[in-house]
Amino acid sequence: MSKETLIYLIDEENALIAKRFIDRGGNLEKLDAFKETLRDRHTVDTFVTEEDLIEKLRRDLKRHLSQNSPTVHEPNEFSEGLTLIKQFMLVPKQVAGREVRLDIQVTGDAYPASNEICSAFNYEFGATVGVPVTIVKPESLGESGLSELYLSAKQIDGFLPVEKDELRSIYAKLQFYAAPIDKVRTRLKDESFYSIARFNPLAGISALGERINRPPEAKVVLAFTKSAELPA
Repeated sequence: MSKETLIYLIDEENALIAKRFIDRGGNLEKLDAFKETLRDRHTVDTFVTEEDLIEKLRRDLKRHLSQNSPTVHEPNEFSEGLTLIKQFMLVPKQVAGREVRLDIQVTGDAYPASNEICSAFNYEFGATVGVPVTIVKPESLGESGLSELYLSAKQIDGFLPVEKDELRSIYAKLQFYAAPIDKVRTRLKDESFYSIARFNPLAGISALGERINRPPEAKVVLAFTKSAELPA
């Protein structure tokens, strides 16, 4: 019988690490290789502070020790999440990397995340999916601006497919990037549209202008594997 392995790595993007604790040279290369092996073979969680690690250990151990009983979430998970998100909206750099419990509602179709999003948050381009959502619980967060949920390739199978208006209960990590991001979606095919050359507001008439073509930002193809029988 296989056993789940709980692995927690420090969030190197958001945690404050003293330089004296960072391995250099060969030790650093070995450590990075070991972490990459863990990420390839297991689902890895991250932490930013000692308190964050303690909270995740408490939550996960409680879930495993009571796996034969109905899952019961502590009522204060949502209130703690609300407090954390309000703090995040004031000082996002200080709170980034912390995890919150949410009930969300899907508001649209999943889409491939843009190269810009992936570069900003250290996701893998071509292996990251975005889902438009709204926060249902904690309440009063619908206008918070936290309206996009991103999943890695390893997380997709446990979350997708989802339908519009579907409700999900999740844990999510708060993330912050100190610059505007223009595009969150990747174009995988050509797009064409016309600019408006003239517009008469009194008559409500506009004329089409120049045709504008936008090439895809990445290429998708089909790679043949084998033939199959056509249905009779």
